[in-house]
Amino acid sequence: MKTNLVLLGLACVIFAVGCDGPGVVGPGSRIPVVIGRDSTASTSVVTGTWSRTLLFVDEFGFSNSTETTWQFGADGTVSRTILTQNLSLARSDTVVTTGRWQIQGTRIIIDFDPPASGHLELEFRFDAGQLILAGQSFTRVG
Repeated sequence: MKTNLVLLGLACVIFAVGCDGPGVVGPGSRIPVVIGRDSTASTSVVTGTWSRTLLFVDEFGFSNSTETTWQFGADGTVSRTILTQNLSLARSDTVVTTGRWQIQGTRIIIDFDPPASGHLELEFRFDAGQLILAGQSFTRVG
């Protein structure tokens, strides 16, 4: 019981720290993006695997995490993996979507493959080695 309370407290602190800073934007916020490179150079910098993990406590008091991983291939392929975990109940769910990507100016353009067909345009920039994608900070993991 004491261990659960310590873990819950730790998750709350991590959540509070994670919600503070430039990666948190509200609806309608504009994020200025300046790359200063051509599309070819930007593509080579974006290519690789980038990840972001959020820890939070839901309305029932359960500790949860959501990890989003983008894998941008040099050949123009992309995959997005979203791993959602209920850490309190040891349950998880994973969703993987694939598609094609390209850079146009300050945007990453993604066209998802069926059955998750869709078109996504995300503003991006780099800050202190982090990929800032639509206002969210991702760390290179590969």
